[in-house]
Amino acid sequence: MFVLLIALAMAASLWGGRGGAHQKPEDFFVASGRFGSLLFFVLAVGETYSIATILGVPSGVYAHGTGFLAWFLGYILLAFPVGYFLYPAIWRAGRRHGAVTLPDLFGRHFRSRALERIVALNCIAFLLPLGVLQFVGLGTVLAALHLTVPPLALLGIAGALVFAMVAVSGIRGPAQVAVLKDALMLLAVVATGGAAIAWASG
Repeated sequence: MFVLLIALAMAASLWGGRGGAHQKPEDFFVASGRFGSLLFFVLAVGETYSIATILGVPSGVYAHGTGFLAWFLGYILLAFPVGYFLYPAIWRAGRRHGAVTLPDLFGRHFRSRALERIVALNCIAFLLPLGVLQFVGLGTVLAALHLTVPPLALLGIAGALVFAMVAVSGIRGPAQVAVLKDALMLLAVVATGGAAIAWASG
């Protein structure tokens, strides 16, 4: 089942990124702004309720206590209420300047190449903890499978698959995988709830 799900995710990614050999940077990074509201919403949910949220953060709390949770709750509670008002302005500014990435936007808006580089370095630095949490969550899943392959090797294979997926399909691949993942999560929630109700009712 695990291998089947990985194969489905890779197939969805490749389908979403078909024609990727001819993609321009705008297509690769932001799908040329052609995601509809629904697909953008699904992608945002997929990025928020990722394996880091579901497994990485709980594992961190279990290992290091509730203080580990403070920064993440702040992000979850503040990112989208603030973004509701801020993101449209960022989108308009990005469209006006023809920016593809956040460093592009800062560099072109303020006409500063140095600021663009500083923002790029900050983006990388602040994304690293999230990336680590993704691997912590993935490590928890792989450990539960009790495979004979060393966990570090499995994490390396998983990282290589993700890199290949993004390199081939750009942002469209993760968007399609997010659709698959969200559908499976909803199915799991409904199935778990149904099983709990059935168990409680005897």
